Amino acid sequence: MGTDIPAIFTSYLTDRNTNGTISGPNPTTSIAANDYSTWAFKIVPTESFETVDVELIYDCLNSEPAAVFVGINTLLLSASQSQPADVVALSATVLNDGIVHIPGRAGTGFFAVASINVGASDSLTVTPRVSKQNLGLELSVCETNPATAACLEWPPAASVTTVIDSNATPTYSIFVKGNGDIPLDPAGSRIYVDFADSGGAVRGSTSVAVMTD
Repeated sequence: MGTDIPAIFTSYLTDRNTNGTISGPNPTTSIAANDYSTWAFKIVPTESFETVDVELIYDCLNSEPAAVFVGINTLLLSASQSQPADVVALSATVLNDGIVHIPGRAGTGFFAVASINVGASDSLTVTPRVSKQNLGLELSVCETNPATAACLEWPPAASVTTVIDSNATPTYSIFVKGNGDIPLDPAGSRIYVDFADSGGAVRGSTSVAVMTD
């Protein structure tokens, strides 16, 4: 791990077809050119800690470590004595390519977010945000009817706060209004959607890339 947290990290090689583990803990392996390997890992906390993006280091003997992009190949993690809310969120874009396409410099694009709270019930605030301010985007969000995708309240707002019970599966639409040209930069030009609990701690997040067409 590239992040100092009070936890024990263990990795395992897995079968690429079944995801079953095929090694002992913390192995090394050789990867041929244009090939790949698959891994599973576990992180066992030794004490409580606040929410942090944990950096995972992928390194080979004959190369530099893979670049770290927060929110893309990091793990959002916290540890506590009592169970908090724990939101798993997934984004869906119109073209299913992970990119919000804004039609023109001042057009509006959108994407959807599905979620499930696998932790404790809590009041959570859902907020979209940009990866960098110079994107010049105006963001808004509404909770939606899962069957129709229609906003439950109109107009959408900068954030939405609602109680999400344990195992509840609310859905959302995020609207993205452009204000200039945004070239494709999947790692750098992104929109994140954070789920913050009643204490302000982020308990789930998802993201998409954004560009103008």
